[in-house]
Amino acid sequence: MHIPMRIAQALLYSAGAFYANPLKVPIHLLVGDSYAVGYAHFRRDHHTNANLRLHLACAVLQLLGNFGSLHALDAALGYALHPLSLCTAATWALCQLACPAPTACRVLAATAICAAYLFAPYVAHGHAIELATLCMMALAMLPGAPKSPVRWGTTLLCFFGSWLGLQEAVARFAGGSLEPQSVSVNVCLLSLMAALSLLRRPVAVSTVAGAYASRVRCPRCKKINRSHTHTHTERERHP
Repeated sequence: MHIPMRIAQALLYSAGAFYANPLKVPIHLLVGDSYAVGYAHFRRDHHTNANLRLHLACAVLQLLGNFGSLHALDAALGYALHPLSLCTAATWALCQLACPAPTACRVLAATAICAAYLFAPYVAHGHAIELATLCMMALAMLPGAPKSPVRWGTTLLCFFGSWLGLQEAVARFAGGSLEPQSVSVNVCLLSLMAALSLLRRPVAVSTVAGAYASRVRCPRCKKINRSHTHTHTERERHP
């Protein structure tokens, strides 16, 4: 693989394999495969009803998480007009409208992107979205074969149970202790994702590793810390 392609791969996957950002769309247009190739690969690997239902459930989580993250980044940078979110939504939607897919598919894709951009800042984040996604995935598997709900339900419960359990463990035991080193933690997380993005098959590894590694800065940690601090202060005032 040539060095420019490795750089493009790092830019595409280091910020999340299934998440878009202002750089991702132009990079895809410059070095990515054509729509025909992408459609052929997707149809080859995702042709069953159950698989498509699961992808539809995942699309809701990914779109909301995508623009929720971008809105949070805009807010952290002090931008009132949300330029990262707006630029991503506009270029992404235009790219979808310009692709050679059927008209209904193009309009639906662009509409979903715009809806996620508008509603992501107002929906609950963290546990609420993850639990909702678990329920959506479980419901998506119910119309399948008789054995399918049990098998997929067990898999989903194990995966999301460990995912949410790790988040809760970090919140309970770490208690936000790494919050003062947030810059160092973020640099380490970005370095890890950049390294994983250079692997030959980075999608699955970067997705799972990033999901777990990002729990180091669990948003509930600060909330629990504040709750404990407030309780401790009240006890000092009123022994």
